[in-house]
Amino acid sequence: MYRSRMFGLLALVTVVLLATPAAAQPLHAQPASLLIFPLYNSTEGNNTLVTVTNTNEDERSCNNGFREGDVRLHFVYFSETCQESDTQEDLTPADTITVLTQGHNPNFEKGYLVVEARDPEELAPNQFDFLIGSAIVVNSEFDFQWAYTPYAFEAIFDGVADLDACDRPVLISDDGFINFDDIEYSSFPETLYLDHFFGEGTNSNRPNVAFSNMLFLMSTQAEDTDLAIIGYNNNERRFSRSFNFDCYFMGALSELTGAVTQTALDVDGDDGELAGINYGWLKLNASTRRPTRNVDVGPGILGVYVENAMIGGDSFVSGRELQYTGSKAVVIPRLF
Repeated sequence: MYRSRMFGLLALVTVVLLATPAAAQPLHAQPASLLIFPLYNSTEGNNTLVTVTNTNEDERSCNNGFREGDVRLHFVYFSETCQESDTQEDLTPADTITVLTQGHNPNFEKGYLVVEARDPEELAPNQFDFLIGSAIVVNSEFDFQWAYTPYAFEAIFDGVADLDACDRPVLISDDGFINFDDIEYSSFPETLYLDHFFGEGTNSNRPNVAFSNMLFLMSTQAEDTDLAIIGYNNNERRFSRSFNFDCYFMGALSELTGAVTQTALDVDGDDGELAGINYGWLKLNASTRRPTRNVDVGPGILGVYVENAMIGGDSFVSGRELQYTGSKAVVIPRLF
């Protein structure tokens, strides 16, 4: 049931894109009780394969018709305007499910996805740190493009839980929010990092190579997220910019700041590195002028990034989740 509401160079660059460093560890090493996928794309011509796997293999009976390893998954899809729709799936011990979001979510949208473990009897969030997952971005014809792993949050339930029939903590605090505060779930990151990006466009030294990119950035706040951007080129030249968005941002890095092009990065860059191709890195922090709940709870952001290199007539694509440091308390509306 669904519900909704408002709220040569060729070899060099090929090696760099295809031999990407291992993806950053999620917020807390999977398995966990809650997974956030910063991107699903179910718009026309696009699709996303989302997998969630239950690593709990325990088949001992809880004397209530369920087993230790049984879990109900609550999928909540947030669109780019923060509209919500949800559905539920049951997993047995050692079970896995892969869905195409275009069919799983009946609305042709893009945005982010929250998957929360729930007790299959009481249907309340429970402490079930056994979920792992992944997302593969495809087109409508199953043409695999790139993949990433979700951010994972452990259930803490410190003083806000009772025990279910399997003696697992079940959340009893219901304030209408999923709280990432180290009381219910572990906190959000404070700072996100894009460890490396190629400057957009072409470089005068290598006119046969062109780079483009897309950043997908979710906010836990429906409106008015202020984004502070600080970046450096490959010779430590600093640049900064502020940017404001509502709920969800999908666009090229150059929509955030013009300092990320090949031309801009070339100023005071190091032409002796990477055959003259210009590159850099970014860090992102979120704040707000209008806290939606109280002064201590502001927006949290998570994101993924994809880059495309056109070399002659060939296209090379690489994507990954953003890395992070720090912690901050944030909330997401809970849809029941």
